[in-house]
Amino acid sequence: MPVKMNSAIQFKQMLMDRLADKGVEKENITGLIRSIKICLLGNPTMNHLQLDKELEQLGWYDIDMDYHTLQIAVTYFESKAL
Repeated sequence: MPVKMNSAIQFKQMLMDRLADKGVEKENITGLIRSIKICLLGNPTMNHLQLDKELEQLGWYDIDMDYHTLQIAVTYFESKAL
C-alpha cells in the first residue's frame, strides 16, 4: 500500500511542477487541479482540447492544457483511486 501512495504523491508533484512551468501561479495550482478533476469526472474520455474549453467555462483562461499534462493528471487521479 505505501508504494501506491508514494506513486500518487509523485504524480501530484509532477502535475504541480508541470502546471507551474506553464505559468500557473503556485497559489492557484490546487484549485486548477480540482477543476481538472471535476471536468474529467464529467467526461473521463475528453481530450486536452476539450479540457481546455471546459476549464475556460470554469474561469480558467490562458491555461494551455496539452496532451502530456492531461496524461499526468489522469495518471495522478487514477493512482489516488488505487
